[in-house]
Amino acid sequence: MNSKSLKTLSIFTAFLFIISCALTVLGYTTSKKEKEPEVDPNSNETVIDRNITYKYYLEGQLVSEMPMNSIKEESNETNETNQTNETNETIEEEQKYKFDEYKCTNGVTGEFDLEKWKFIPNRSDTATCELYFNKAKYDVTLTIIKGKADENNNFSIERYKDGVFNIIPDDGYEFSEYQCSNDKTAEYDKSKNTFKISAISSDVTCKLTFTEKKLSFELTIKNGNCGEECVGGKIKKTLYYGEKTIFLVSPQNGYEFDEKKLNCNNNQTATYESGNLSITPTADTKCTLEFKKSIVVKHKISIRNSENADVKAKFSITQGSDEITVEDGGTGTMEILSNDETLLPKLDCPKQIPDFTDKGNSRVFTWMGVTKDITCDLIGEPKPTTVTE
Repeated sequence: MNSKSLKTLSIFTAFLFIISCALTVLGYTTSKKEKEPEVDPNSNETVIDRNITYKYYLEGQLVSEMPMNSIKEESNETNETNQTNETNETIEEEQKYKFDEYKCTNGVTGEFDLEKWKFIPNRSDTATCELYFNKAKYDVTLTIIKGKADENNNFSIERYKDGVFNIIPDDGYEFSEYQCSNDKTAEYDKSKNTFKISAISSDVTCKLTFTEKKLSFELTIKNGNCGEECVGGKIKKTLYYGEKTIFLVSPQNGYEFDEKKLNCNNNQTATYESGNLSITPTADTKCTLEFKKSIVVKHKISIRNSENADVKAKFSITQGSDEITVEDGGTGTMEILSNDETLLPKLDCPKQIPDFTDKGNSRVFTWMGVTKDITCDLIGEPKPTTVTE
């Protein structure tokens, strides 16, 4: 082979080598384009799920778009004086939604990136993926009849957390019943006045009803009378908070009221006046009323000279005696007969002059409202002369 032929062969071999290299590079580039994920020009993020159809569910309900939280942003504030970065603050809004789970067909798996708030499948394949979301917090609305909720209550409750709410009943009212949406169960603690809804997983509305507080009342009466509602010396009734109630109660004969012997428990106070016992309860109450034995004050009305012979000859006491006893404030009566046709009986009583009524030869003497002992002298006075025309 001559030199010219060798030269031609070398040129041809070099040409084939160049063509081979070009084809190799072209094949690699094509392969790389086929294998590398596409890039979303709007976000510069890899897209490998062009063949996946997504469905979004919020609280179990199909929605048209994926529920979105705000994405974290970083803010650098520059100090104008020093021209240096002073802070590197992360700004993040409170999360409104939480990712719960996913379900994909055709064996596709993946994970949900909470920071980027997107689902990343393990491979690009024809499949349908359902993404389930829930609200991060739920709203609780309370409607309260005859009461109110404490203004410091938190009515935005995290999913599956318990909501405990302080309730302030109106004065004189107590918890009666509640009713919540979706038949949600709850409980009310009367000792603490708290309303608890457990494991909240949806928005819930509850209505709480308070009714007038009913109180038990028991009155025990000793040495007294208490009418038809009294059984075995006791009155038992259900009263309403703050409502004044009056009971008719009276002492037995020979007994009287003593304020020291009217007592009630639970810091309650009852009053008694003129046969009426009244109470305005604010708690369950037991009272005892014991009438004490009356102390009777008596006074004497006496005729000082009743034993005088001359007096005894002229006068006779026909009603009462020469000494009678009268209770304090009471009335004393004495009738005296004159045995002398010319005289009528007369009493000289310095402390209290009695009234009298003539009855022929007799006089009936009366002392009203006696408050002290009275001593009198029995004397006579001429009988009035009857003039005959």
